[in-house]
Amino acid sequence: MVREHLGSGRPITLRAGGLSMVPMLLPGVRITLLPRNSHRPPTPGTLVAVRLQGHLVFHLLCEVQEGSSGIRIRTRGLLADDPDPPTTPEDLLGEIGEVHLGPWPISVEGDVFRCWRALSLGIAPALRLLKRRVRPFLPPAIRERIYRRLATPFGP
Repeated sequence: MVREHLGSGRPITLRAGGLSMVPMLLPGVRITLLPRNSHRPPTPGTLVAVRLQGHLVFHLLCEVQEGSSGIRIRTRGLLADDPDPPTTPEDLLGEIGEVHLGPWPISVEGDVFRCWRALSLGIAPALRLLKRRVRPFLPPAIRERIYRRLATPFGP
């Protein structure tokens, strides 16, 4: 549905639902996706919406590789230890144009979001380390409850 909407040239607003982009994108925040611009492919560092293993995710584009088998892209969440598996440009659905904080749309190109982005990228390594250190001590049932509570913007 998202692909068809964006394919018609119209932006779409969705809610983030995972933890992979914390603190830059908090669960439940509304995000406006812009259709892909075929004249200007996204560059590494761009916030994109991509279909990975059947799921829609909002991640940072970290790599564009050109090889004999064509173009492959890689994305990554801030809290992920490793980048996502390589995928094709066809799985790239759009770019994030705005993040809505309450009723206010904040452009990802503006100074406010650029400052927030820089801060988020700066503290992401510490959050990844904290996640790796604390996670083994939590029983699986507690980990699952925490994840479901934080990752589901619409409640249990």
